[in-house]
Parts: sequence; structure tokens; C-alpha cells
Amino acid sequence: MTEIGPLWSGAWSKTSAMLTVEGVEAVTEPLASGRGVIVLGPHLGNWELLGMHLATLGDLVALYEPLALKRVDRLVHRGRQRTGGRLVPTTPRGIAELVRSVRRGGITGILPDQVPKDDKAGLNAPFFGVECFTATLAYNLIKRSGAAAVMGTVLRTPTGFHAIYRATEEGVYSDDSLEALTAINRGVENLIVGNEAQYQWQYKRFRCRPQGPVDHYDWLNSPLIDEARVSL
Repeated sequence: MTEIGPLWSGAWSKTSAMLTVEGVEAVTEPLASGRGVIVLGPHLGNWELLGMHLATLGDLVALYEPLALKRVDRLVHRGRQRTGGRLVPTTPRGIAELVRSVRRGGITGILPDQVPKDDKAGLNAPFFGVECFTATLAYNLIKRSGAAAVMGTVLRTPTGFHAIYRATEEGVYSDDSLEALTAINRGVENLIVGNEAQYQWQYKRFRCRPQGPVDHYDWLNSPLIDEARVSL
């Protein structure tokens, strides 16, 4: 939260001077050949900065769900487009516009570990050895657009930030949706390992879904937790 203000309001030249980049050819080489790119960036490090950097590499179109607080919504909307990216709504029309952009050789970024609200918008796939409800959005966009799939993240360093781009697991392109989602989750795991302190674990990735029998957060509703909250 403390990083967002300077990133959205400060000069991009100052921010980019703090950013080192590894593996950018995973994005630029497909773009150079006319192929679109879908970057899968999980809740790791500073994903806001990831989107801002991607917009400097090509024509970025990303999905955006407007916020209820209008002033905050304007701030977020302006901040996320400040390096040239363009936001479209999370509606069928917005998704169609995103797919057309990627088919023309553009870029988009997707949070592959976002838990969908619709129970029909995902499948259970292993994540760190635990069956985890995983969104099919990224998989469907890859299949519809024919884009190159790339894993991406921006990690914090003692002197600033370090962007990492790398090719996804081969299984991401499988016609079998479960195999593809398993490969996507494996790619997310590979980014997290060694950088566990920078993953947003408070985002309830393992929340109970109708397709799974276990609620890994049920203990948070226990009387002991309620007593601890009161005492704090």
C-alpha cells in the first residue's frame, strides 16, 4: 500500500530507474514476430508495477472492474494507465476487445491465482500439493487468442524492484483444461519458491468452494480467534 502512491503519481523515469529486468525477451520476441502475449502475474511482489512495465513494451489492454468509491476508482484507473496501458471492463464486450487486441499482437496481464466468484469459472487443480479452485480465464484467453503465455512478476529488492519474465510450462497450451491449469499453478509456484515473504498469503486462495470438501480458513471463525480479536 505504501508503494502505490509514489508509483501512480511519481515520475515514471524515477520509478524505472529503480527497476531491473530479467528475461524480457520472453515478452519482446513473440511481439517482434507479431504474436500477442498474455503475462500471468500472480499476487507476488508488486503486480501494479508489473502492469506499468508491460505497457512500456507494447500495446497493453487489461481487464478492470470499477470500484464503488468513485474518487478511488478514478485514482486507480488513472494510475494503471499512466505508462500507456488501456483498461477495459470485465464484461463480455471488454473481454472480446482484449482478445482482439492480443490477436493483433498486443499484450495483456492476468492474475492467474485470482479466485473466481462464479463456481463455473474454474476447476480444482493442485497448488503446492493442495486441490485449489483455479480460474479458467487465463486458459480460455490463451486458447482463444493464440497468444504466447509468459510468467511474470516484480519483486522487491534492497535497492528497488526486479522484474522477472519467463516462459510458462508447456502444459499451459494443452487442450485438456485441467492439465493446463495444473501447469499454470506450477508456474506460479516456481515464482513463489524462494520469494515466499512477498506472496500475498492473506488473499484466501484456498477458500472453500462447492467443488471441494475442505475449508482451509474455517479455523478463523473459531471462538478462540474471536477471543483473541477482542483482547487485541
